Amino acid sequence: MQKLIDLLPKDKDNIYFCCIGTDRSTGDSLGPLVGSGLENLGFNHVIGTLRYPLHAVNLKERVGAIPEDAFVIAIDSCLGGQEDIGHIKVKGKPLKPGAGVNKKLMAVGNICIVGIVNVYIE
Repeated sequence: MQKLIDLLPKDKDNIYFCCIGTDRSTGDSLGPLVGSGLENLGFNHVIGTLRYPLHAVNLKERVGAIPEDAFVIAIDSCLGGQEDIGHIKVKGKPLKPGAGVNKKLMAVGNICIVGIVNVYIE
């Protein structure tokens, strides 16, 4: 948790959360679940909830509407090693959504938080 706090800017009003995924697939619903939770906690700048998911089809349009000076935290589920399933990782770099299923989508965020939900198989 301290790693995440150290990465955050001082101006908390300019933080946007991009919670990527869909409510149509259990393995890909982590982002919208977290987004709905953040919204329920009163965070104002949440993009991607169970009601209005942020996914491959609308990613470019919705992320493109974020102010350029905003600090963006991307949240998504991902694939990893068997030993990593159930872990959450904070990375000080943008998220590359869809990479685990060979989709070429735009990178999102200044930092990202990923939850490993299943095994990556090449």
